[in-house]
Amino acid sequence: MYENVDGSPFLADDFVPGEVIIDDSISYESVPLRYNIYTDKIEFKNNQDQITEIDSPDHLYKFNLGARYFELIEYTEEGQTDRGILELLVDGHLKLYKKYNLEFQQAQKAIGYSDAQPDRFVRLEDQYLLAVEQGNPKTFKNAKVLIENIKSLKPDISQYIKKEKVRTKTEKGLIQLIQYCNNNQ
Repeated sequence: MYENVDGSPFLADDFVPGEVIIDDSISYESVPLRYNIYTDKIEFKNNQDQITEIDSPDHLYKFNLGARYFELIEYTEEGQTDRGILELLVDGHLKLYKKYNLEFQQAQKAIGYSDAQPDRFVRLEDQYLLAVEQGNPKTFKNAKVLIENIKSLKPDISQYIKKEKVRTKTEKGLIQLIQYCNNNQ
């Protein structure tokens, strides 16, 4: 399907044995899974090597793909509610999620000094989302907005960032920050 396209629409091309949890009650283990960023769907391979996408608006899905944990849930981006696959980076009172982004760019002919470009998938900047307790995850534009949102829950957050030299522009720094908030309630 994507043979003639440069790049990959998948987080990892190979299927990995994973677990599918439906509505927090039904669990299927050792299911071959992979995440298609382009379609924003988790795919699984059945015993006949047929590939199917998992998506049903009637159920809450959670996926363990190796060491990664994903959820098919509703989230809010710029005031709009959407449903998609988010990777859970930190669990607790505050939850930090990651949304992978990818776009398909059509082939371009050679023009002037620029070379021709084939059809290709291009990774875009990942987005981070924050959820408080059982609320929907919401995107935040930058670390400054995130810190303002957290201040009502953790008034000393700015001092912690300065003292520990937390780099809030990195994923590692965001994880450290949210873990601190969850561990020091």
